[in-house]
Amino acid sequence: MVFAFGLLQGFGFAGVLKEIGLPQSEAPLSLLTFNFGIEAGQMIFVAVALIVFWVVGLLSTMLSAATPAHGVCPVPT
Repeated sequence: MVFAFGLLQGFGFAGVLKEIGLPQSEAPLSLLTFNFGIEAGQMIFVAVALIVFWVVGLLSTMLSAATPAHGVCPVPT
């Protein structure tokens, strides 16, 4: 499915390049740099998402360690 979406997107971008009058000899380089840009954007998005999940997990762990277990209340003697 991802391959099909990428192929469709590449064909769409190639059509736009053809419409704006880009010489045929420069199309492969333009498509290559476009694809590298798309991949870089996806990797940045995944990296940011992983960092957010890590921070949320860390905060969750810190908060659960700071609160006593349910039903346990220290009683002074």
